[in-house]
Amino acid sequence: MNPERMWHLIADLVYSYAVAGETEQAIASLVQALSSHPMWIPNALFDERTELLRDHPGFKEATVLPQEDGPAHFNAAVVAFEFGEVARAVEWLSHTFELAAEDGSLPFLIEALRDDQSVQPYLAHSRVAALLDQHSAGGPPRTPAQCLTMDGCGDRMV
Repeated sequence: MNPERMWHLIADLVYSYAVAGETEQAIASLVQALSSHPMWIPNALFDERTELLRDHPGFKEATVLPQEDGPAHFNAAVVAFEFGEVARAVEWLSHTFELAAEDGSLPFLIEALRDDQSVQPYLAHSRVAALLDQHSAGGPPRTPAQCLTMDGCGDRMV
C-alpha cells in the first residue's frame, strides 16, 4: 500500500478515537504508527486530524525528530512547506544542512536539492535560497532580503 495512503488511514483512525474521547487509544495508535514509520512524524505535527492530541505528553514524545537523522529533517521540511509552515521548514532544512556539512554529504545534498523537481517550488523561497547560497561553494551568501524578488535570486530558481 502507498505510504501516503497509509498515513491517511492512520490519521483517520487516530482522529476517530480522539473525537470519541478515547485519547489514550488514539495516542497508542499514533505512537505505534510513528515508531514504525518515523517519516510520518511531520505529517502528525501538521495534519488537522491530530490537533486534538497535540497537548498530550505522548504526542509530544512521539513526534520528536531524531536529532542526527538528516533525511528525517529534510522530509520534515518538505512536509512543513506543504502545510505552509515556512519557519519550521527552514529550521529543519537548516539542521539538514548542518548535519550534511558534518558528515561530508553537503555537496550531494545541494545537488539533490537543485535536481529534485519535487522540491523546486521551495527553492524559490527567499530563506531557502539564502540557506542554499550559504552552504554552496559558489560565491558569497545572499541575505534573505536580497532574495525577496525574483530578480534577486533568479539564478537560484530552476
